[in-house]
Amino acid sequence: MSVGKYEDVGDDEAGPGDTLNVSESTDSDEMHNADGDEPVEPPQKWSASGKFGLVANEASEGESLDKKLWAERPDVDRETAEDPAPDE
Repeated sequence: MSVGKYEDVGDDEAGPGDTLNVSESTDSDEMHNADGDEPVEPPQKWSASGKFGLVANEASEGESLDKKLWAERPDVDRETAEDPAPDE
């Protein structure tokens, strides 16, 4: 198969016209992180799109102090959190 002045001849592992061979596969079931562990799962809650200031009028008004302080609250509830082991 030729495209313009270039010809795609394929190789031993791939057929003609294929752009990826077996070693270059990007199948999501086979992709692993840099350590070769299990695939990395995305977080269940994607919060970047819900942040303040992404639209023009919010960006020009600025965020209130109460909202800024609320955003800085800890992720862990102090009543249900486990106490860390004491340092020895």
